[in-house]
Amino acid sequence: MVVKYHLGEDLKGKTITILGLAFKQNTDDIRKSPPLDIIKLLLKEGANIRCFDPLAMDNTKNILPNLTYCQDEYEIACDSDSLVIATEWNQFRNLDLSKIKKYSKLPSYSI
Repeated sequence: MVVKYHLGEDLKGKTITILGLAFKQNTDDIRKSPPLDIIKLLLKEGANIRCFDPLAMDNTKNILPNLTYCQDEYEIACDSDSLVIATEWNQFRNLDLSKIKKYSKLPSYSI
């Protein structure tokens, strides 16, 4: 898992942010969603999850209610140890990475 490569083997208490929850952009469909599989693995490792998706958050809340759901792709970065972009939403392609770095704990090599 790439997250462990950057953060170490122990993810307990680490805050991992996930951008994108649907299985593909421009949909709220979470059936067989790879991001949800990633989230479940991270939760088993003891990580805290913050997430954002333009359309799929309501559907995700029905099956994973204890995640922290954020209002946008910048709020999600607050106090983050790692950022995973898991769906190809166009709005994630042009992120202001310096703004994300400002609010996160991400090392510069991760951005």
